[in-house]
Amino acid sequence: AIRALGTSICQPLVACNVYVSAGRLHHSDLLLGILTNAQKQCDLLRTCDKAENVVVVHAFADGPYDRSSFHLAGSPRPVVAVACEIIRQAMDGLLTIPKHQTKHDKNQSRHPFVGLVDHVSVMPLDGVETSPTMADEMSSNRANDFQDSNTTTGNAAREIGSTMTELGVNVYYYGNAHPNKTPLATVRREQTVFFQSGSLKDSDKNSNSNSNNKAGIATVGAPLTFVENFNIRLQSPKSTAQSLTKLVRERNGGLPGVEALTLAYGEGRFEVACNLLSPTVGSADVIKAKVQEWQSQLDNQDVIVENAYRVGTTVDQCLEALSLCESQETAIEHDKVVFQRLKEYLREGPKH
Repeated sequence: AIRALGTSICQPLVACNVYVSAGRLHHSDLLLGILTNAQKQCDLLRTCDKAENVVVVHAFADGPYDRSSFHLAGSPRPVVAVACEIIRQAMDGLLTIPKHQTKHDKNQSRHPFVGLVDHVSVMPLDGVETSPTMADEMSSNRANDFQDSNTTTGNAAREIGSTMTELGVNVYYYGNAHPNKTPLATVRREQTVFFQSGSLKDSDKNSNSNSNNKAGIATVGAPLTFVENFNIRLQSPKSTAQSLTKLVRERNGGLPGVEALTLAYGEGRFEVACNLLSPTVGSADVIKAKVQEWQSQLDNQDVIVENAYRVGTTVDQCLEALSLCESQETAIEHDKVVFQRLKEYLREGPKH
């Protein structure tokens, strides 16, 4: 797949996911505008430098969670440029939304969050992260504290994090962007209130951020490998959903490389939200099989597995999108599909 990328073959390829704490219908103009501008910027960058490639692979919005995400892939430099512009536009837009539009019904679910743009992840598209090619050029003046974790994705993440810091965000690094390669879950637990926010709050007294600024906090980092996301939506009591979470989660003796949380999804539904840190081992297919086994052993036959679906992208999807964007005609068609899907997510909710 990498050989099919023509002029990009000698370039390290990365993926970048930008997560925005907004995903409901009244955010449509903002999110669709961000996507349109990002696609135009990608086209301009591809035109200006044929040796580098960049594309918006996917854009997603989830109304019940009030969350959206933009998924990029390409050469590190243009990926960083597009990601930073997405972040700027998202923050500018969210900071100017009228207060009455930011209030949330107590009966609605919401994904955990600690800032306006509270998570950015930069991942390798060619296996486990190795030493960088752009370290000296891109981040030497900003990465003196991170010399022991000098990688392409780590440097790209720190470049994005530096921009976010300039925009007033309190940034905490993880993975290859952190000198000790501290995992995301650890940084969230020790440095933020992520696990006590959104639908995970114990009470209304808990703040959604341990930051005093309006922009809040962001965890910005670089996992060692490409991380996939997979959710299982259930119509069930919370305790039943939690039993599935423990079954698939590695730290409870479950599947290798699987992190999982039980999240409220509104209307009496719950989701088991999974991060697949080793998707070639603890894969989506393995999780699906585990869910079927779990369901067959349940005493309560009223439990309904409403959906089991992938969120975001895979390595193959990223590489395919990059290949499509080597032709102007196929790039235009790809962008149209991504735009139309985001419109559908915003209007009707995700269909998988």
